[in-house]
Amino acid sequence: MLRKWDSNNAYSTITGAVLTNETIDGKNVLKAVYTVKDGGVLDQDNTADGNIVDPVGIGKSAVGSPNTGLLQVQ
Repeated sequence: MLRKWDSNNAYSTITGAVLTNETIDGKNVLKAVYTVKDGGVLDQDNTADGNIVDPVGIGKSAVGSPNTGLLQVQ
């Protein structure tokens, strides 16, 4: 799923986004394709002024054991 940091200081899911694996210059990358409408919910300036503000970057969620900061030596 593709998510975006929004003006409510939270992540929201971008519905309709298509994620595909691609190869660019011999490197595997994740490509995200979605539609942004000028002045729409994904346009960060919320103004239909011919300028779309959509800072975005793809990240990966790392799910695993919690890091407690404690080191156990045996």
